[in-house]
Amino acid sequence: LSGIGIGSALVQAREVSQREESSLFWLTSAVGAGLGLVMLGLAPVLAYTYDEAALAPLVAVSSLKLVLVGIGVVPLQLLSKRLGFREIGTVQTLSSLGEGLVKIALAIAGTGAWALVIGNVARGVVLLAALWVFSGFRPTFHFALRETTRFDRTEVFEGVALNQALDRVTHGTATGVRLDLTPFTSVTTA
Repeated sequence: LSGIGIGSALVQAREVSQREESSLFWLTSAVGAGLGLVMLGLAPVLAYTYDEAALAPLVAVSSLKLVLVGIGVVPLQLLSKRLGFREIGTVQTLSSLGEGLVKIALAIAGTGAWALVIGNVARGVVLLAALWVFSGFRPTFHFALRETTRFDRTEVFEGVALNQALDRVTHGTATGVRLDLTPFTSVTTA
């Protein structure tokens, strides 16, 4: 998702009103939710493509991360705009620690590939909780699309990583890469 470029546009803007911040927050949240729904819808297709039924629920749960990333873009970038690098470091450290602890605990419990998937989602949850504490950003229930259009559209949409994601998915099929979802996920070539 990479913030669909809104993050850098937000940081570079000289002044941004609270109404614009809220509009951008709801926009990135909606894009994250939309991409999460697309990924959720693709879960059975990917499972069928790779002939691996166990892949569908893993991809479905992974789609939650896109929603969490969409929600976190604006508060994280507002910290950058305020030069809150200590807070950003704290937020990133806490989210990495949360992710690592969940992955280790679930791996020890023998959950296999679920340890990686749930750990990744846990990172997003911890990131949002830490951003709530450290960013001070509280969105209002305000959205106006016109308030997001003053940001350079080229800048805003250059961050969309859909082509890269599609490359990764289709490249795996084209090159004969097969997913092996045994205790820990690994990639093997056919």
